[in-house]
Amino acid sequence: MRGSAVLAGAVAGALALPGGAGAQVLLQAQVPVAITVVSGLSVTWQRDVNFGTAVQNAGALTLSAIDAGAGYFWIVAQRNRDVTLTLTPPANLTNGGSTIPYTSAASLNLLTSDPSTATAVVGNTATFRPEEPTGSNSLRRAHLWLHGGVNVGSVPQGLYTGTFTVTVAY
Repeated sequence: MRGSAVLAGAVAGALALPGGAGAQVLLQAQVPVAITVVSGLSVTWQRDVNFGTAVQNAGALTLSAIDAGAGYFWIVAQRNRDVTLTLTPPANLTNGGSTIPYTSAASLNLLTSDPSTATAVVGNTATFRPEEPTGSNSLRRAHLWLHGGVNVGSVPQGLYTGTFTVTVAY
């Protein structure tokens, strides 16, 4: 029997982990890390939206993209990259506690700075690729006009303002 006990101990020892009980097994893996750096995406303000001066109870006033009071922006992006535009217009122009309703509109031209050939931005969002050359081989420009309408009723005199947020992203 003594010989079989020794054999059993030898088999048990062959199955044990190296280093004895409680030894750690260390596994490693290498994971690549990468980043793609792209040329700048920018929105450059050129002109505010300005309805000018109106008298009380003037009623509906409208600005189109071709009017001098239309807001105007350049959007510059990397060539051949899709740009997502999101517009957040004010619902009203305000002066203290008084408001004038504002109906927003926007137009976009991917090729030139000509507002008469711009297309309407529907639903305050658009995805596009700017196409006008900028002088840099890797960048292109698009043109954005903000316009719309107000309805001036029996409101107190004063300056009525609002904030129109223009957001662009790749």
